[in-house]
Amino acid sequence: MERNKIIQIEVGDDNYPTNCYVVYDEDNNAIIIDPGYDKQRIISKIEDNNLKVKYIILTHCHADHLGQLEEIMKFTDADVIIHENDLDGLEDDEKSHFTPLNINKPNIEKDKIITVKDKDVIEVGNIELEVIHTPGHTSGCMCLFEKSMNSLFTGDTIFANCYGRVDLKSGSLEDMKNSINKIFDRFEDIIIYPGHEQIVNIDDCKRRIRLLIKIRSM
Repeated sequence: MERNKIIQIEVGDDNYPTNCYVVYDEDNNAIIIDPGYDKQRIISKIEDNNLKVKYIILTHCHADHLGQLEEIMKFTDADVIIHENDLDGLEDDEKSHFTPLNINKPNIEKDKIITVKDKDVIEVGNIELEVIHTPGHTSGCMCLFEKSMNSLFTGDTIFANCYGRVDLKSGSLEDMKNSINKIFDRFEDIIIYPGHEQIVNIDDCKRRIRLLIKIRSM
């Protein structure tokens, strides 16, 4: 069986881009993770690789990760998947920051939305993504583990050099500490694909992030 493939697409402001990811298998079955900005850049990757997108997955509900959700859903006819604790963020401007980020709230039919919870598995062709609930940045943040590729999509939970901010609506430092411990205790020597910044081996960021958590908890 051919290894599944990941495309990283930097979208948004050049000063602080958001990462959108496309994951697809040998039969071109695909999912999209966090279509924040630049719909044409995302669509071009779909067209160039002749992909069949079944799901668009949101690691959390912030607008910079779902700004082009409605447009990509229209292009692909895919359903959207979000953690059940962040479903309210699709309507809540204060939680998702549509107005501050100058992003239109998506207009999505309710029957196109699928909610998931911790330990659920999202399957598309040969792709299997395990949902790992990691609240802290928002109450419904989640990471997605793809075992066959030894890959973890961490959204705004863990970055290469730090973790996501916890001072926004539904954020929590205590939840973030627990989520980071949950991830770091379980995984070694895997590649993380964060919502911002560069892709990195998880072992390269553990020490720094644990130190940051310790300092900010004092």
